Amino acid sequence: MYRLPAPYREGFYVLSLLLIAAGLPLSKFFLGLAGFVCGINWLWEGEFAEKWNRLKTNKTLWLIFAFFLLHVVGVFWSPDTKDAWRDVRIKLPLLIFPLVYGTIKPMRYKFVVWTLGTFVLATLISSLITYCKSFDYRVGDEDDLREASRFVSLIRLSLMGALSVFIMARWAIIKRRWFAVVLFIVIAVWYSFFFVQMRSLTGIVVLVSGCAVIWMVFVFRAKRKWIGFIPLLLIAGFIVFGGCKIYSTWQEIVPDANFDYKKQYGQLTRLGNGYTFNNIYAMSENGNLVYEYVCWEELDSVWTVRTGTKLKDRDAKGHVIEVTLLRYMASKGLRKDEEGLMQLTDADIIAVRNGQTNYKDATRNIFERRLYQVLWEIYHFSIGGNPSGNSVGMRLAFLNTAYITWSENMFFGVGTAGQTKSYMAYYARTGSELTEEYRWMHAHNQFVSVAVTLGLVGLLLFLAMLVLPAYWLKRWTFGYVAFFTVLVVSFFTDDTLETNQGIMFYMLFTILYLFAERRNPRFATTTHLEK
Repeated sequence: MYRLPAPYREGFYVLSLLLIAAGLPLSKFFLGLAGFVCGINWLWEGEFAEKWNRLKTNKTLWLIFAFFLLHVVGVFWSPDTKDAWRDVRIKLPLLIFPLVYGTIKPMRYKFVVWTLGTFVLATLISSLITYCKSFDYRVGDEDDLREASRFVSLIRLSLMGALSVFIMARWAIIKRRWFAVVLFIVIAVWYSFFFVQMRSLTGIVVLVSGCAVIWMVFVFRAKRKWIGFIPLLLIAGFIVFGGCKIYSTWQEIVPDANFDYKKQYGQLTRLGNGYTFNNIYAMSENGNLVYEYVCWEELDSVWTVRTGTKLKDRDAKGHVIEVTLLRYMASKGLRKDEEGLMQLTDADIIAVRNGQTNYKDATRNIFERRLYQVLWEIYHFSIGGNPSGNSVGMRLAFLNTAYITWSENMFFGVGTAGQTKSYMAYYARTGSELTEEYRWMHAHNQFVSVAVTLGLVGLLLFLAMLVLPAYWLKRWTFGYVAFFTVLVVSFFTDDTLETNQGIMFYMLFTILYLFAERRNPRFATTTHLEK
C-alpha cells in the first residue's frame, strides 16, 4: 500500500495539534477534525511493530488507558446506561491521542513552539471577541457576562488565558529579547484586565496560583534561596489583608442574634396595618433581617403606583421583584411598608428593577461586590436558605449531595455518568428545596465527580494519572508546571474532564509537554526556569 513520505506524515500529526490549539478557544469542529486527521494518519502510516514496542515500554500510556477503561467498565453498574456511553464517547480522546502521539516518534521541538503560538493567538482572538461581546450583557449580573463567551465557556477561556500568560513568560525567558518581554507584558496586562472586567474569579485565582507555584519551585531550585523571602512576605501580607477583609465583610452580613425587632419598633405600621415577622429564616443584608417588618399590603399597592409593575414581576436579572425589593430595603435598614418604600429615591427604584439587592453595591468595587456576594451566599446556605440560582450556594449544595452519594458507594462509585440520576434520587428522597431546573447539575469539582462515579478506586487511579507521568518521564519543566497548576486549580472549580473541550485541553498539553521532544531536560538554573 502506498504511504506518504515521512515529512508529510509528520505534517498531518502537526496539523492535528494545530487544529486542537486553534479549536479549543474558537471552534469545536476543529477538535473533531483533529481526531479524525491524526487517527487516519496513524493507521495509514503503519509501522505497527515499532509502535507496539514503544507502547509496551510506556507506563504513562497504560495509566491513561486504565483510567479510560475504568469508565468503560463503569457503564455496567451505572444507573443511566445511555448517558454513560455518551460519557465514554466524550472521553475517547484519552484513548486515541495517547495511542497516536505516544507511539510515534517524538514531535520535534519547533512544532511544539508552533502549536503553543497558535494556542496563544487563538485564545487572544477569542478573549477579544468575548470582551467586545460582553457589552451586550452588562446589566451587572455575572451570569450574563458568561454568556458573552460564545466559543467556549468563560471558565475554560479564563484557564486558557492564564496558561497563555505562562507560555509567553517562558518564551520571554528563553528569547531574552526586548520584543519578547514587551509582548509578554502586553499579554499579561490584557488578561489581568480581561479577568477583572469579566469578573472571572477563576482566571484571577489560576493566574495568582500559577505565579506562586512557579516561584516556589524556582526558589527551591535556586542557590540563593533568600531571594524568595520578598515574594513570600508579599504573599503573607496579601493573606492577612484578605483575611481581614473577609472577616469584616462577614461581620457586615451576619445579623445581631440578640436584637429584638418587635420590642424596638413595635408591630404596626404608621397606617395601622400589621407586620409579618419570619423568626425562622434569618436572611439578611448589611446585618438587617430581610423578612422582618414586612407589610405586603402596603408594599404591593405603593410599588404598583410608583412603577406600574407588580411585585410578582421579574427584575432585569430574572428574579422576582418582591425578593429583590425586600433585600434592597433591608440593606438600607428600612421597614418594608409604605413609609419605608416612599423613602426610596427614583434611583433606588431603578436599581431594584435592575436586580440590585444592596444599595452599597453602587459604591463597591468589583472585588468588594464579588466578595460580598460569595460570603452572602455561604451565609444564606448555612442558615438553611434555598440555594437555587446562587452559584456559590448551589456549589455547596452539590458538594453536600456528592459527599452523601459517595459515602453510600465509597469504593466503586455509582458508575460512569451516574451522578445525575443518583442526585435526582437523593433530592426526591430528602425533599430538597433545590428547584428542578438545577437538579441535573454536578459538583463542579473534577476530583469529587471522579470519586462519586468511580469511587476510591477511580480517584486513586486519577491522581496517579496526574502525578506519576511527569515523575517517570522527568518532565517537570516550566511549561508543564504551569500547565499542571492551571489544570489542578480548574479541577477544584469545574468538571473539566466531563466535556470534550476539557478533555482535549488536557490531552493537547500532555502531548506537548510529556510526549514531544523537549528543548532542555533541566528545569531550572539560578537565573531562569528553563533554558
